[in-house]
Amino acid sequence: MKILISSCVYGNDVRWNGTNRREDDIKTWAETNGFELVPVCPENELFSTPRKAIRLRAVDGEIKGFAGKDEVYGQLKDKCQEISERHKEAVGGCSLF
Repeated sequence: MKILISSCVYGNDVRWNGTNRREDDIKTWAETNGFELVPVCPENELFSTPRKAIRLRAVDGEIKGFAGKDEVYGQLKDKCQEISERHKEAVGGCSLF
């Protein structure tokens, strides 16, 4: 079984500042249980690294995503959909939350 995982949690240096949030316990768990982890990062696919940090905020009752002053939520949502379509055989999904 394939499981989508955040690329930075997987250990890839794709965060806005070129770092990661590696969690080796998740890799060990997946290996032990016969799962294949598939690292994905919509932010990195859209904007590369390094980039401005993207912050999600509620504005007038709607979720918005900002990279600096640029509103990018729609782009991120579309990229997540594209990634999910690309990995239909995987469980989990690309999510902004």
